[in-house]
Amino acid sequence: MSRRVFFILLGAIAAAMALTSAISLYVFYDEYSLKIMSDMDNELSFLMRLEDEDLLLYSDPNRRLTIIDGDGTVLFDSYADYALMDNHSERDEVAEAREKGYGESVHRSITLGASYIYKARLRGDGVVLRLSSAQKTIWQFLFSALLPMLFLLVIVLIVLIFLARAISKSLVDPIAKIDLDQNEISVPYPELIPLKERLDYKEREIKRRVDELEKANSSLFLVLSNIDEAVAVIGQGNRILSSNFMFKRLFGRRSDGKSIYIYFFDEEFASLLEGAFSGSSSSTIVERDGRIYSLSLRPMRRSGEDREVLLLLFDITEREKREELRREFTANVSHELKTPLTVISGFAQMLLDSSNLDRESINEYASYILNESNRMNALAHDIINLNAIEEGKMEAEGIASLSDILKSAISSYMPEADRKGIRLSSLIPDGIERKGAVILYEEIFSNLIDNAIKYNRAGGAVDISLSMGGDGILFSVKDSGIGIRPSERDRIFERFYRVDKSRSREKGGTGLGLSIVKHASERLGARIDLDSKVGEGSTFTVLFPIEEESSID
Repeated sequence: MSRRVFFILLGAIAAAMALTSAISLYVFYDEYSLKIMSDMDNELSFLMRLEDEDLLLYSDPNRRLTIIDGDGTVLFDSYADYALMDNHSERDEVAEAREKGYGESVHRSITLGASYIYKARLRGDGVVLRLSSAQKTIWQFLFSALLPMLFLLVIVLIVLIFLARAISKSLVDPIAKIDLDQNEISVPYPELIPLKERLDYKEREIKRRVDELEKANSSLFLVLSNIDEAVAVIGQGNRILSSNFMFKRLFGRRSDGKSIYIYFFDEEFASLLEGAFSGSSSSTIVERDGRIYSLSLRPMRRSGEDREVLLLLFDITEREKREELRREFTANVSHELKTPLTVISGFAQMLLDSSNLDRESINEYASYILNESNRMNALAHDIINLNAIEEGKMEAEGIASLSDILKSAISSYMPEADRKGIRLSSLIPDGIERKGAVILYEEIFSNLIDNAIKYNRAGGAVDISLSMGGDGILFSVKDSGIGIRPSERDRIFERFYRVDKSRSREKGGTGLGLSIVKHASERLGARIDLDSKVGEGSTFTVLFPIEEESSID
């Protein structure tokens, strides 16, 4: 009987091992394939935002980037000599990308002689970016893991042989040898029913006591498990006795039992912890992984036990950032108001002190005062609008006619363009609509058109277009103005940042227009792109993702 039970157990375990290994191999290979696909999609999305000169510097031993022109000509390849490569217009992934904007395929590369995953995306200028990566077949994946798997299976099989032998022996050994006070047993024979009843009674008693303890601690456990603050209890020897989920998330799942000095090792913390063990509470500010935390240490003492310390970490990063933004905003507003207030005060004083001024001088001084007052009014208007956009006060449900809003904005700026001798042209189909607050679209259109006119050259041109494409609604403003240096392109959307501060103030700019455009676009889920050359002009494009409500009549 013992031999028969042994082989039955061993056969069942071996079959379970084989099935588990096969399923695990399939799952791991599927995850491996999905990981490659996901990584390639993320990397391709990033590459789509780079300029051509940055793409030509691409170098990755695990990826291959190919840039393909509209006629299929290979413009660049990070792995092979693209001058020798044939036309790629008929490649499956390239053809699909040109048709749908995105394409992918898996096939054998003639150039490299290996199985590759190809993913391609179409840029707005007709150029296709294709990214490829090698992928092991399931058999290659199996052979690469075969040796460690065989070694592990042999070890496990040896262990299971001894385990099966022990189990089979335990099933046939005299049950009378079991210590009834320390071991849990089943009831294979009627003679053991009194033993079972006694064990059931003890089990019920233990369960009742455990339930009482769980109820007493459930509330505290739920609070500690769900709060956003990291909590840990530090015992003697400076070791972490217990911690909640947030603490483990910050410092590792196996932080319990380790010394707290592994995570905090500066002199200030050591001094504060020593004081906490002595009975003094303390707090400080610490930084970790780019985040700012308020750290508090509180002494605790359990009855009859040594003192323990409760450590609390509060994430105050956003609060500190908001405070820093508030200080910067206050300083910028004060700086922006200082000049117009000084001018107004100066000319007002001149008007008061000079009783014999002629009419022409009075008009000139009053004109200065009026211009500076208008600047302050514009600044206040932009600050109010920017604050309303950030707080979501401008959001409203409904369908907005982008065609009508843009035409109205162009009409309002036509006199200013004519006055400066700037040609204002537009291409706006009727019936383009999209969900969102009308005022948000007005702010985007008006500020970009205003900048295109304001920072243009005399006799220049501004071209405005609105169109519906496969990715959504595209709004574009192109000017022939001063342009923006590459080093300043990441900063022009900051509050009060100006490319040419003296010229901006001369033209009445508040430095908030592009910041308003940025925040309004974010509220509408839109993306802003900039193409600019110094001395030649700039092109701002805003892509509003297509929605079911959008249409062209």
